[in-house]
Amino acid sequence: MSEKNGGPRRCPHTVDGLTFPWRLHAVLEAAESNGFERIISWLPGDVAFKVHDAGAFEVEIIPKYLPNMTRYKSFLRQLNLYSFLRITKGEYQGSYHHPQFLRMKKSLCNEMVLTKVKGVRAARRACRDHQQGSNDSDATRRGTEIAKRTTATRISRQGRTPECGRVVD
Repeated sequence: MSEKNGGPRRCPHTVDGLTFPWRLHAVLEAAESNGFERIISWLPGDVAFKVHDAGAFEVEIIPKYLPNMTRYKSFLRQLNLYSFLRITKGEYQGSYHHPQFLRMKKSLCNEMVLTKVKGVRAARRACRDHQQGSNDSDATRRGTEIAKRTTATRISRQGRTPECGRVVD
């Protein structure tokens, strides 16, 4: 299947040629069919998923389904680089979602873009400028762009306001 037909976008930088979102979809499908939903599963509504047991995920799932990773921390890094949002409050706290990562619409993964964070210091500086209401519109725009790339986990851990990042209730 080609990308034009809704098939996976091929990436030369992975072991199997699939981008991370496509491989994550495969993990979630396998969880349901192979009975390891106690480790990772879709949440009700099919728009978010949760890793229920990080230790078991690292030992059982990563070596088999994500062969170019070795640790759970690498998995989290990929989630961040693909702009997955961590739900930090409520019933589904600790789960992740992305507007284009839906259970029944796998082809939307082709729309997901890998982004690079230029560093935590730059993001902190951008957030601080944004909170202070900088009059320099160019600096504010740059700061907002960098802050948007910062993960929700870092934002909540550092006590920043939702306006500077992606905190999902």
